[in-house]
Amino acid sequence: MNTKGTKSVGRIIIAILMAVSLLSIVTLTVGTYKSTKDLLIQRNQLSEKSAVTVVNDEATNLRLSAFKKAKDIQKNALFNGDSYDLDQIQKFMDSNQTGNDRIVGVYFSNDQGRAVAGLRKLPKNMDARTRPWYKGAVAQEGTVYWSKPYRDISGQYVATASLAFRNKANQLGVIGVDVSFSAINDTIKHLSIGRTGSVTMMTNQGDVMSSEGKGKKYKDGTNIASSEVYQAIKNSPKLSGFVQLKGGNKVSEVYFNKIRANSTLWTFATVSKNDLAVETRALIRNSAILVVVMLIVVFAISFFLTKQIKGMLDKFGSFFDKASKGQLAKIPSIKAGHKASLVDKFTNPDANGYEFNRLAVSYNQVVDGISAMVHGLQSESQRVDEMAASLLELSQQTSKATEEVSQTITGIAEVTSTQAAETAHGVDQLHKLAETISDMRQSIVQLHDQTNDSSALNQENMDTMDKVHANWNNELAEMKQLMESVNDMSANVQNINQIINVINDISRQTNLLALNASIEAASAGEAGKGFAVVAAEIRKLAEQSKESTAEIEKIIETIRQKSDEMVAQTNNSIEGGQKQTDLILSAIKSTTAVYQGNNQMTTEVNTLDTASASIEKAQEQVLSNLENISASTQENAAGTEEVSANSEEVLATIEEFTGHVADLANIAKELRKETNKFKILD
Repeated sequence: MNTKGTKSVGRIIIAILMAVSLLSIVTLTVGTYKSTKDLLIQRNQLSEKSAVTVVNDEATNLRLSAFKKAKDIQKNALFNGDSYDLDQIQKFMDSNQTGNDRIVGVYFSNDQGRAVAGLRKLPKNMDARTRPWYKGAVAQEGTVYWSKPYRDISGQYVATASLAFRNKANQLGVIGVDVSFSAINDTIKHLSIGRTGSVTMMTNQGDVMSSEGKGKKYKDGTNIASSEVYQAIKNSPKLSGFVQLKGGNKVSEVYFNKIRANSTLWTFATVSKNDLAVETRALIRNSAILVVVMLIVVFAISFFLTKQIKGMLDKFGSFFDKASKGQLAKIPSIKAGHKASLVDKFTNPDANGYEFNRLAVSYNQVVDGISAMVHGLQSESQRVDEMAASLLELSQQTSKATEEVSQTITGIAEVTSTQAAETAHGVDQLHKLAETISDMRQSIVQLHDQTNDSSALNQENMDTMDKVHANWNNELAEMKQLMESVNDMSANVQNINQIINVINDISRQTNLLALNASIEAASAGEAGKGFAVVAAEIRKLAEQSKESTAEIEKIIETIRQKSDEMVAQTNNSIEGGQKQTDLILSAIKSTTAVYQGNNQMTTEVNTLDTASASIEKAQEQVLSNLENISASTQENAAGTEEVSANSEEVLATIEEFTGHVADLANIAKELRKETNKFKILD
């Protein structure tokens, strides 16, 4: 076969293999680079999370130790008696000051502001009631109050946990525990994040408590409330997460944790946006080397494969060239013991071999088939001539029958078109019904939500009414007790009146005795003058006692009148309170009835919701079926119209076919002549 001036597929194969390999290598390299960089970013982010978590856990442990210390102190008998013995409490505080390096101070204050502290002296005349830790604890009595972190005299950051409580005599007391953040500062110093990471702990007002690391850090005590990182953390609605600053990237995202909504302590960690520069450069360099090496290997393999494939294609081409000239020759098999090239091995006919081996087998089978076909054509050409006449007669009969079928199909097409239009109208109507059902379904869902909300409000109203009823009964009991106390006081006033009457009698008798003594003193002459003076003084005292008892009687009478009025008003209040109790009971009964009715309505709405869902599901099924019917009907209409048109074309084709059948005999004669030209080679 002459190959001069022909094109070769070898270069194309090499180009395709190189392009595919290059694309695969680049894709793999880019994917590896991206996944590796993502892993490095995740490593840094995990380090940031771990560092912040460690700091927050340390802060939580600090809070728990202070909380436990305050609770343990409060359980001591010194704080649960009838009074607070400050001297004994001072000794107790001294013993509790030691044993925990995180706790730098414990102290106690009574409701007069007098305070004692363990192993330390407090300023003279200090009123603890003016201190924030005292005010905060009293404001939330019974629970531990935490002050905002602040710097003490030594310069370290501390926070105060204080607890307000009452003893058996209902006297208020406040325990305070100072905890130091120095342990957290030591923890932060030992944390490491990437190459340029840092960890910062600050208050929720932006005051830096500790900042350590290899990257950007802040001086202790600096306020960074105006900084971008603080504003980003403050404005984030999440308690923890990542925020990206302006000019930053995925690498430099800041991780923060606010612990809880009302926490005064925030922690965040950050790294420089160039933190992964060293790893990135190394990754790019290694990826480039890998790409070059793989391209060289791929090129060598591609060149070798292309040469072998070209040899196999040339061998097949030589046999196809002989076949094109009518020389049908089969590809010979390799003889046993004969040394063959790689091309001969891969083109050796073998049904169980590789693709080219099976292609050689297929080619030999094609040669065998063509040989048999040539022999058959030579023998069957005569029969073709004989059947041509019979085919002409059949074609004329087919033409007549096709014409009748065409008329029938045209009628079917008209009926199917009408049916398709009616079905499409039914689908439109069902769509409108579906929209109505959907609107009803949405209304039912809204009604269901509203009934649930109403049930919740009714339940809340019933609970409130029960509390009001209980509180009002307690109030009536207290008013009855008050009335009894006023009645007792009125009785005591009557007893005082009796005592005053006795005093008045004694005063009158004393006055008479003093008068008699004056008379006797006058009778005694000069010797009785001294006794007369005493008698006169006794008469004055008796008169003063009489005047005083008269004033006391007026006061007692006023008290009695006021107490009587109070008893009457209390009776009126009790009677009104009884009516109010009846009204409250009536309101509770009505609310219960409304709640039960609302629950019944909720049950009905749920039933209606279930039914509407079933209706909507059934409507969707019907709509789907009807749409399928409509689509099928339209397809049938189009098909019948197409069949009608095709039948007319078939009719014309049959008529044309009848004209050509006459030429078939002539073609059969030519076919016999041409088949005789083929030569079958062994």
